[in-house]
Amino acid sequence: MSPSGEHTYIKFESETYAIPAFPEQRMLEVTVVRKGDRSDKASVNYRLVSVSAVPGFDYEDVEGNEGGSVYFEEGQSSQQIEIAIRPRPEWSSKSFLTVLEDIEGEAEFES
Repeated sequence: MSPSGEHTYIKFESETYAIPAFPEQRMLEVTVVRKGDRSDKASVNYRLVSVSAVPGFDYEDVEGNEGGSVYFEEGQSSQQIEIAIRPRPEWSSKSFLTVLEDIEGEAEFES
């Protein structure tokens, strides 16, 4: 809980993203939002977890296997994680998870 007494939550703007087949690499922007009191800085780590998609073949892994971090400045309510999606000339269903973890600052995960 923040000093003002208002809860601050961090979550994904959307739970799923679908990308159609395409002939060249695309960037997927995954939006992370912060709701509630935004008067302090906060950060959250993220990582990509393969389900059926293969890192390096279907998508570019972020920062190797370590993932990355999203930083919120005072007053900031959203940030993007950019993930390079490799070309897919034919439709096929592949998936991976983007996982948020380890919040720093006065915030918690919204369930």
